[in-house]
Amino acid sequence: MSYSFGNLSTYVDQQRLPLITKAVFGAKTASLLSKQVGIKSAANLNLMDTDAPFQAGTSCGWNASGTTTFSARTLTVGAIKVQEALCPRSLEQYWMQTQLTQGSNYTGVPFEQAFSEQKAAKIAAALETAIWQGSTATSNTNIQTNKFDGFNRLLDQASGTVVSGNVAAVSGAITASNVIGIFQQIYTRIPVEILNREDLVAFCGWDTFRLMMNAFINVGSGTGNFHYTAEGMQTGEQVFPGTNLKVVAVNGLNSTSRIVTSYLGNMFYGTDLLSDEEQFSIWHSRDNDEIRFQAAMKAGVQIAYPEFVVDWKLA
Repeated sequence: MSYSFGNLSTYVDQQRLPLITKAVFGAKTASLLSKQVGIKSAANLNLMDTDAPFQAGTSCGWNASGTTTFSARTLTVGAIKVQEALCPRSLEQYWMQTQLTQGSNYTGVPFEQAFSEQKAAKIAAALETAIWQGSTATSNTNIQTNKFDGFNRLLDQASGTVVSGNVAAVSGAITASNVIGIFQQIYTRIPVEILNREDLVAFCGWDTFRLMMNAFINVGSGTGNFHYTAEGMQTGEQVFPGTNLKVVAVNGLNSTSRIVTSYLGNMFYGTDLLSDEEQFSIWHSRDNDEIRFQAAMKAGVQIAYPEFVVDWKLA
């Protein structure tokens, strides 16, 4: 006796749960920035500066001197929402029917948790990109990045006041052979007024960060003396050897060949409610006979002092 399977299709197990969600790059930038909350549309970053001219202290009398200056930069947020409607009945023709409740009146979908987690991850990923690459220019038709201006556009618009000579001397691409020199170049251009800050950071894409880490490995195995941590590629953070400058990899700068250096206290993320982007609603709409999802938030960024930014980009 033997088996004959000529009339059967090869079995594929399609009912394995939980659903395997696609890996989504994580949002990191917003968690690091200074926060300004309670913004419905726009609000000022109110700035103050003062000087302290010394006078001779050998005589009596009063001779007032010095100036206190107030200024502001506007942080404009974009209003964003995500909405989706789900029909549980459309699942009845597929393997998901095994997870539906009995009966024909559904008040939910069987994969709400997996759906919600994946949706939240997608929102975080889109927000990460918009923080850097967002642009409200009419020519930008990308619905993921046209809700507010990101850091790259803000720096482009402020080019007259950012650190002079911030465009790189190299052209073509960032490579393993020039990446160490590029970060050394950036470090020499950091204004001395912020050079000793503990929150000094250089943001770059993961592609640039990987080149830098590989360059450390190659130089370190030769005649160089670059010290680095083995955890760097896991955390995406590495202090550039011989400096106090922390290099931080963020997905929002991937494929941009751009490196933005300043201190975290100079870079602001604005929103209405700090946890807006972490909240969502999913409910059964009896009137529409469907399951509905909604997330709504406000988001925007601004730089307090563009003159304390080194905005490195290819020539």
